[in-house]
Amino acid sequence: MCKILPVPSSSLFRTLLAQHLLVTEEVIYGTKMSQSHNAVQAKMYFLPRDEKYREEKPYTLRYSPDDGFPQTNIERTEYSVTFHDMRTEADLIYSRCGFRVANLQSQMQYEDYDDVEKIESVHQPEVAECVRQAMKASSVEVLDYVVSHTYPRFHSLMVSV
Repeated sequence: MCKILPVPSSSLFRTLLAQHLLVTEEVIYGTKMSQSHNAVQAKMYFLPRDEKYREEKPYTLRYSPDDGFPQTNIERTEYSVTFHDMRTEADLIYSRCGFRVANLQSQMQYEDYDDVEKIESVHQPEVAECVRQAMKASSVEVLDYVVSHTYPRFHSLMVSV
């Protein structure tokens, strides 16, 4: 599976990304920006390497069972993780990192991402060609896509600089 992150070149995207990175998430999510601003530290939870998960699939029920059945069998382990700004890295190699960053010079405008026909006729071919060139592939096929929308509440959490 090829993981590639096409980065739109629009100034709006860069502004939104910069604002997202400047959100005071320390209070909300427990993250903390490093002094160099090239990394973010956060606490994350992972499943421990436990033998029980070889035989039993991890689950969490979204309701409380009445018969005494456990709501979850997950035992989480908390880790402090440092996320580095990959935009400052010059030599991200797919065979070493498992992904690649490529610039996508898109014809799409911000409001075009609400238009399914435009996404499929303009953006999908752009992404496929960008991936094909970045990975030096003979062909690329876009199998699926998701357009995500930000909840209005998120904008009230953003800090302008």
